[in-house]
Amino acid sequence: MNNILTDEYIREKSPAIFSNIPSQNVSDKYSFVSTKNVIELLKKENWHVVNVKQKGTISKYRDKLNYQKHVVRFRHIKDLEKNITNNDYIKEIVMTNSHDRTSCFVFHMGIFRQVCSNGLVVADTNLAKIKITHKGFEEKEIEIIIKKVMKNFEFIPEQIKAMKGKLLNNNQKLMLAKKALQLRWKEKCPIAPENLLRVRRKEDEERNLWITMNIIQENIMKGGYFGRKIRAIKNIDREIYINKKLWEIATQYLS
Repeated sequence: MNNILTDEYIREKSPAIFSNIPSQNVSDKYSFVSTKNVIELLKKENWHVVNVKQKGTISKYRDKLNYQKHVVRFRHIKDLEKNITNNDYIKEIVMTNSHDRTSCFVFHMGIFRQVCSNGLVVADTNLAKIKITHKGFEEKEIEIIIKKVMKNFEFIPEQIKAMKGKLLNNNQKLMLAKKALQLRWKEKCPIAPENLLRVRRKEDEERNLWITMNIIQENIMKGGYFGRKIRAIKNIDREIYINKKLWEIATQYLS
């Protein structure tokens, strides 16, 4: 149970989660939806907070701390009790919100892979985004949303199994890495595709699609030294966008 974050830690990392009023810049039609209240509702359904992030830094956005966009990752109590190793994964609910009209509540499906502590966000190409708009909110919606998310999760094990069974040749791996680079830099990529295929641990030496996608995701998200220093991605919107698009591109190799 050590993965469950305390309120003190959450408040330090993301003050906006505890806000009880919106930004003064919103219109009269704006209906405030408390992130903390939604967290408590999810907790009643046995989903607990394991990671939080908020846009910007405390020093740069001090006057906006209580309103900025933030992301919260949840795991079910049953998964918190699991001892996952190697290439096992855990399902997560990934929720974003803001209190300054820049974002409504959005719920995404997430995958956490233990071996490299990465957090993939599953593409919703064939799924409607699950949202709560700032135009009124009832607690019963949370139960409905959780059921929708879990229903959407049903196809994940089969996709991952198929990815693990799909072997890639060198050209296919390079093409996947090249497409991932374009997601982040569009043009004038500062590093070669080969750099995104750099294996960081022995467990990732397999040649299947699942491992290759995770290697690329970890390298492009966490950055590092690839002949030149590449910064980690910290922007919430770009992190979710690249995660989802990478998943979408990888699953195209299954068709």
